[in-house]
Amino acid sequence: TGDPLTITCLVEGAPRSSFTFTKDNSVIKRYKNDSSGSDVTASDHSVVYKYKRSKLNLNDNAEFSCSSTNSFTSGNTNMDKEKAVIKVYEPVRVTMSASSSYPSLGSEVIISCTATGSDTPSSVTLSKVISIMDRMNVQLRIV
Repeated sequence: TGDPLTITCLVEGAPRSSFTFTKDNSVIKRYKNDSSGSDVTASDHSVVYKYKRSKLNLNDNAEFSCSSTNSFTSGNTNMDKEKAVIKVYEPVRVTMSASSSYPSLGSEVIISCTATGSDTPSSVTLSKVISIMDRMNVQLRIV
C-alpha cells in the first residue's frame, strides 16, 4: 500500500474512438469524440486516458477495464476491451494487549492478539512472552 499507480488506456482507430473506463464494472470515465478533460489527450486517430492514484490502499483491489467503440463498431458486441486486475497487499500487523502490564507472581494474565493485513496468518507465536511468563510463574491464557 502507499505506492502510486497509473493505468493508461490507449484507444486508436479511424474515425477516432470513444471509450469507457471502469473499475469493477462501475464507470470512472466515459469519453466521446466531442468531450474533453485534463486527463484525456486526443489526436486525429487516438485517445489516451491516464487513471492515476498517488497512494494505493486496499480499496484499489479491483478489475479495471477500458472498452472502445467508433462508428464502425457501434452496436457491435465485439467491441475492443482490455482488462487489468490490481491486487494491493498490506503488510501483516499484529497487535497485542494484556489484561495486566505488571502481573504479580502466580496471577493470571490474559493476552489478546489480532492480526490484520492482506494475508493474515492463521497463528501467532508468542514464544518470548510465554518464556517471560513461565519464569514469573504466571498463568497465561491466550484469546
